[in-house]
Amino acid sequence: MISRAAFFADKKDFEEQLSIQIKSDVLLDPNYNITPGEYVPTLVKMDSENGLKPKKIRWGAGGNKNDDRTTLEKEKVWDLIKNKKTNPCLILLSGFYVWKKERENEHPFFVRMLNNPIMTIAGYITGEDEYCSMVITDSNPLIHPMSEKMPIVLNSKATEDWLQLNGNPTKFLTEYKDPLLLTDFSVLRVSKKVNDPKNNDPKLIQPIPK
Repeated sequence: MISRAAFFADKKDFEEQLSIQIKSDVLLDPNYNITPGEYVPTLVKMDSENGLKPKKIRWGAGGNKNDDRTTLEKEKVWDLIKNKKTNPCLILLSGFYVWKKERENEHPFFVRMLNNPIMTIAGYITGEDEYCSMVITDSNPLIHPMSEKMPIVLNSKATEDWLQLNGNPTKFLTEYKDPLLLTDFSVLRVSKKVNDPKNNDPKLIQPIPK
């Protein structure tokens, strides 16, 4: 389960990569240590007209760090959402943290994209009170030594298809072939200070020697 993330893209990055105009800078408030129960920027399809709407949605449910609704395993998505009010969304992150267990210590690593400032992650908004969960899959070989799972990061074409989904997403998730290469990602060992949710500053994502 992915339980920590970060978002620190600026307005120019957001508008150039996603072709969305930002009307409120609140959406872009940086957070270097996002935990379940906090709000993350998302994109949702607008109901009344064409286009996408940026919106901050609570990640997970009730701030419970053990709540598995922070993530949805690709193979189980339909079983988990079919009896709920849901809406596909894109969860927008600058990166996410994973922990490598080595002996008795847990080493955090920060995963980000090398060529894009924002990851567009397949997600769902669920419930009347609206919380969002990211869809996860088996990690690629670069991330796998640290974590067996990673979010499904969509390319620009796939983001449109994902947001058009209505109903069972199993076919899309089964047929989607990740076009991203290992060289598109960076995985850096970072400070254990990220383990404390009270810590929240740019130093958390700075690499430290292995």
